[in-house]
Amino acid sequence: MKIKFVFSILPAFVFYGTKVDGGEARGMIIRINEKYLSDRGILEHELVHVRQFYKLPIIHSLFYLLIKSYRYECELEAYAEQLRWYSSGIYEDNILRFSNMLLEKYHLDILYGRIEKDLREKYEEINK
Repeated sequence: MKIKFVFSILPAFVFYGTKVDGGEARGMIIRINEKYLSDRGILEHELVHVRQFYKLPIIHSLFYLLIKSYRYECELEAYAEQLRWYSSGIYEDNILRFSNMLLEKYHLDILYGRIEKDLREKYEEINK
């Protein structure tokens, strides 16, 4: 287990193991597959979710489960942050890969073209 801090003082507890495919955050608990131990992008993606949780404790999880537009915005922010931690040489590949993941994994009912456009815009927004 590792402890990371968000907003400088709030803890996030990070566990590595094999019982998760990639990564997931539930409240302040992060679980990441051990094969991604050195993947800073996945860790930063999950830390975004922990920050989202701390901003709206209690109701974040409920909103995430029930409101597709909220889930979409949460994931856009997390994937845009994840993009920042990878080589710029694979930016385009990752935009396409993450857009496809958003399309297939999160049941958002949003067209691929919009997802790709929104992800590019969110990435530009957080990198100003």
